[in-house]
Amino acid sequence: METMRNFVQTLGPARLAVIGGVTIALIAFFAWIMVRSSTPPQSLLYADLDMTDAAKIAAQLDASKIPYQLGPGGNSIYVAADQVGRTRLTLA
Repeated sequence: METMRNFVQTLGPARLAVIGGVTIALIAFFAWIMVRSSTPPQSLLYADLDMTDAAKIAAQLDASKIPYQLGPGGNSIYVAADQVGRTRLTLA
């Protein structure tokens, strides 16, 4: 244990900060990978929507508790790939 303590003391505060930062970055990266791999693949529900139509559809999806993502620009809506058909029928 004394050897480990001496080793840490010889590193200095700058190197310890770098080691700590790299460790935190690796933990965050692997947490992000785990979250991304556990979410179902998204598929396009509707595209080229007006902002008002997108807002109405998003409100209905929220009311139905259906998870969704807005595409870039907010004019497309994505849901889980296995829920596209059922969601379209729900919104019809």
